[in-house]
Amino acid sequence: MDKLPNLQIVDEVNYRLVTIGFPLFTLAIQAGALWSESAMVSYLRGNPQDVFSLVAWLIFAIVLHMRLTAGWRGKRVAVLSIAGFIGVLFAFMRLIFF
Repeated sequence: MDKLPNLQIVDEVNYRLVTIGFPLFTLAIQAGALWSESAMVSYLRGNPQDVFSLVAWLIFAIVLHMRLTAGWRGKRVAVLSIAGFIGVLFAFMRLIFF
């Protein structure tokens, strides 16, 4: 445990990465929705990849909102960020394996 960085450092790095990644993730979801609508007539027809992407987006939105409005820091934000990252991984696994 001594080799792990301080929780404050991890929290600051997490905040910066989520702040940069959230708008990019939003653009990626919008681009995917536009492509899906043109290729398959509609978006979010129960496709697990779409659902996991939107759930991950919602989790990251909650992370940013709670950090900026409620002052959440540390462990709670880290757990939510990990949950959002797992949602992104599931969306990509769905893309790769199915």
